[in-house]
Amino acid sequence: MKYYLSQANAAQMRGSLSSPIMEGMASQIQRINALAESNEGFIWRIPSVTNDQLNPIVDDLHGIAAERIFFNMSVWESSEALRQFTFESIHRSLLHRKQEWVVPSEDNSYVLWWVESNRLPSITEAAEKLSSIRSDGATKVAFDFKAPHPPPNDQT
Repeated sequence: MKYYLSQANAAQMRGSLSSPIMEGMASQIQRINALAESNEGFIWRIPSVTNDQLNPIVDDLHGIAAERIFFNMSVWESSEALRQFTFESIHRSLLHRKQEWVVPSEDNSYVLWWVESNRLPSITEAAEKLSSIRSDGATKVAFDFKAPHPPPNDQT
C-alpha cells in the first residue's frame, strides 16, 4: 500500500477572516492555495469549509467559535514536498508573520499523519490527530516536522 502525507492546521485567529486585523493574511489565502496546488508533490487540499463542518475542531480547541478558527488540510506525496512548500516558498513569509494573525498556543497548531493513497482525510480525522499530538506528543500516529515518522510501510 502506498501512503501520502496529510497535514492539518487549526489555530485561533485574532479575528474573523473578514475583520481588519486579519486582512494581511486573508488577502494571501488564494495566492498561497494556488501556489500549493501548482507545487510538485501536491495531491489535494480541502475546499472551503463551513463553520458547521468545523465542529470536531471546535470541540478539540475547547469551544473557540468556528469563525475564529483558521483551518486547512492537504495531502502531499511526501514529507519532502510538504516541507519544501512550507519552508522554502513564499509561504514561509506568512509563517514569520503568524503572530499578527494567530493567538499563540502551547498546543500544536498543526499535525502530520500518513493516509492511504486511495482515500482522503476527513475533518473528524484531523481533529483526532490534533488531539493525539496534543495529548501524547509526536508518535507514528500523529507527528510534526520536528519529530517526523516514515510511512507505515517503511516502519520496522
